[in-house]
Amino acid sequence: MKKQNKIPFLIAACLSTVVLAIVNSSFGTMTEPIAEHFLGGDGASQGFPNSAMQIGCIIAVLALAFVGGRLCPHQKPTLLAASAFVMAVAMLTLGAELSFGVFVGVFAVVGLAYGTIDVTASALVADVYGDRAAEMMCLLHGSHGAAGIIAPIVSVYILGHSDRWTLPYTLIGFFVLSVLIYLCALPIPLSRRMERQNGLAHEKNVGFEKSLLPLALSIALFGIYNVGMICYTKSYEGSLGGEKAITLSLFYFGVTASRLAMPLISRLFGLRFRTYLRLAPFLSAALLFSAVLAKNAALYIILSTLSSFIAGAFIPIAISTACELMSGNTTGASTYMNLAMLLGNSISSPIIAAVTGSLGARAGMMIPVLALVLCGAVTAIRVR
Repeated sequence: MKKQNKIPFLIAACLSTVVLAIVNSSFGTMTEPIAEHFLGGDGASQGFPNSAMQIGCIIAVLALAFVGGRLCPHQKPTLLAASAFVMAVAMLTLGAELSFGVFVGVFAVVGLAYGTIDVTASALVADVYGDRAAEMMCLLHGSHGAAGIIAPIVSVYILGHSDRWTLPYTLIGFFVLSVLIYLCALPIPLSRRMERQNGLAHEKNVGFEKSLLPLALSIALFGIYNVGMICYTKSYEGSLGGEKAITLSLFYFGVTASRLAMPLISRLFGLRFRTYLRLAPFLSAALLFSAVLAKNAALYIILSTLSSFIAGAFIPIAISTACELMSGNTTGASTYMNLAMLLGNSISSPIIAAVTGSLGARAGMMIPVLALVLCGAVTAIRVR
């Protein structure tokens, strides 16, 4: 299929994942307003909306694990549009005056749409680009990272210039509506023709392919590293005398830069993506290990940022590899990888918190290092 005919579908997937980044990043800036409005400043229950969204997300991903394999490729843009509609309605509803119980319930609906979009966008890119899916998956996840960096800045600005604390939700809702309009304008007949030309058929393979198990395990281990860095790198930098805000921002920057640069790096240096999967976790672990051993905040910041740049493209390349291995059901492959990531995400913080409480912050930060080493070992031994 001609390249120009594929671009609208790549844009659709990227816009969809930008929506996810904006929604996800809103938690950081909206936590305090939520606590002030609903809980009188008592933040004991301020995590309920995020928990509700995660539950909705898990339900959506589990549902797609069972029914996603029955999707035709040309139906995926329609599923993205339907999910965007649900997301838009939910975000506009959050912008209204609600009780706290209803507010939390609406976030569960947001999670349902979130999980569906997350899985479907990756599967769509895999269907459309085939052998080049890894490159485009990096761009897809890179757009997510870029939006995640910009969105909190915009949200803080809006909150600082408005008396209505729910205004960011309303504006997100209108943005999602604009994305929905684009999704509805996609040339579905072209999608059907693309499906025939690329030899894509109705996805009948609903079962789990055993060949995906090593990738799923490596992604779960990478999730431990990822959440560990997100949750603990600021406090660890602070324990070294740093500014506490710089490291996390640079972590996101490193991940995003890695994903956006990886297609170019691959072409310039002839780096095979499966070679990257086998080597990147080890190199990233070595840099992070050196960073944790350092007793200087500036050195920790530099080395941990380099670590995030080396490993940043691991997830999109791993997902595209899974879709390649399970080409008869790319939705299922994307679903299983997302489930593995959720598993790693969910166990990371309790493990690191327990180690930190018993052995100290430096020992706690060694958990992400160990997770990367195990991730690299699984990938190097089992993924071919």
